Amino acid sequence: MEEIKTLLNKDVLTSHEKKYSELLEIMGKIEQKSQYLVSVSGGFIGAFYFIIRTLTPDTAIAEKILLVLILLGLLITVAYCLRVVKTREITLTPNGKVVDEFVIDLLALDKIEENHLNNYYRDKMRMWEKAINKLQKPLEIKSKSLQAAQYFLSASIVLMVLFTVLKLFVFTEAN
Repeated sequence: MEEIKTLLNKDVLTSHEKKYSELLEIMGKIEQKSQYLVSVSGGFIGAFYFIIRTLTPDTAIAEKILLVLILLGLLITVAYCLRVVKTREITLTPNGKVVDEFVIDLLALDKIEENHLNNYYRDKMRMWEKAINKLQKPLEIKSKSLQAAQYFLSASIVLMVLFTVLKLFVFTEAN
C-alpha cells in the first residue's frame, strides 16, 4: 500500500511541476501579446502626428472630440499593457537548498521507509502548491489587464474607422 501512495505522490508532484511550467508559459504569452498591442498602439499614436497637422482652426469640434477619444483610448491601451509587462515578483521553484535539506535529512536516517518518502513528496507538493498559488494572482491580473487593453485598442480602431468615414463624407462637406 505504501508503494502505491509513493507512486501517487510522485504523480501529483509531477503534475504540480507541469502546471507551474504551463503557468509560466501562459504568463510569457500574455506579456508578448501586450508588447504587440503597445507596438500597434504606438503606430496609431504616430499616425496622429500627421492627422493633427491637417487640422485647421475651422476643423469641426466633433472631429476634434473624436480625435481626443481615439487618442485617449490608445493611451489607456498602452497603460494597461504597461501594467501587464511591469516587473513581477519572481516566484522561485521549490528546488535547490530546501529540497537539498530534505534529501540530507532523509539520507541521515538509518533506514528510509515508504512513509518517509511519502512525507518527502507531500512536503515537496506543498511547496509547489505555494509556488503555483503565488503565480496565479499576478497571472489573473495580467490576463485582465491584457483583456482591457484589447478592448480599448478595439474601441480606438472602431473610432478611427468612424473618424475616417466621417472625414470622407461629413466633415469635408461641412468645410
